[in-house]
Amino acid sequence: MSIPLLKNLVIITGVFISISVVTCADEIHEKAIEQSLEKYAEEYAEAGQQLLEEFDDQITSALKNRRLNSDQKDLIVKSLEAERADYKKYGTLPFSAMMRDGAIRYLKSLGAITIKAEKSFDEAIEFYQTEEGDGDAADNVRELRREKIGRKLIGTWNFPGYSVPLYNDGTAGPDRIWSLYPNRMVIRHKTQKAPKGVWVDVGIIEVSGKECQIKNQKGTVKNGVLVNPSALDTGSNTEP
Repeated sequence: MSIPLLKNLVIITGVFISISVVTCADEIHEKAIEQSLEKYAEEYAEAGQQLLEEFDDQITSALKNRRLNSDQKDLIVKSLEAERADYKKYGTLPFSAMMRDGAIRYLKSLGAITIKAEKSFDEAIEFYQTEEGDGDAADNVRELRREKIGRKLIGTWNFPGYSVPLYNDGTAGPDRIWSLYPNRMVIRHKTQKAPKGVWVDVGIIEVSGKECQIKNQKGTVKNGVLVNPSALDTGSNTEP
């Protein structure tokens, strides 16, 4: 992968040595970012492959389960295959009960992969911002980071009157964060309207992973439906 120099420099007669040093630093940061992006892509693909293998394992497990009759096995396999197809086509995180542990591992892997990749970007930003005082170059690096390793939409829960887009970095749009556990999903929404400034919605996800029911600390219950990510993030975080 080849990316353009992060900052264009002109060598001026009389200051060749100092400018050359800065140019060298440019190249060092460029190379570090290029290598981190290559590693990021490789590890991201590996995490995705592991999730696909988890689908295969769960399908095999269902087919071998002697406590299930043929109709039950067929229903489970079709559900998992549909969920796998949504992941491969849209990047939708699997929320089904059988894939829940695999989904949690996948999210943790993506978090660790992203943190590693961000290091080279952070070092370049620090160099341009602090040592060079070049805010434009630092902004260019920030934009490249956002473009290459920024958060990704992995599903949206539609509730009556509003929707909550879920991202792989644990955010859920403005003022919201979310977490996934083996037996529940938790969405926290900061707003002055909420008790102590935060709505805490605890969601129970049904077996297939396509529907959920959330309840906040006041006992208000809402039903949600999972929809696949689209090309545009149209999720609205304005909760009535």
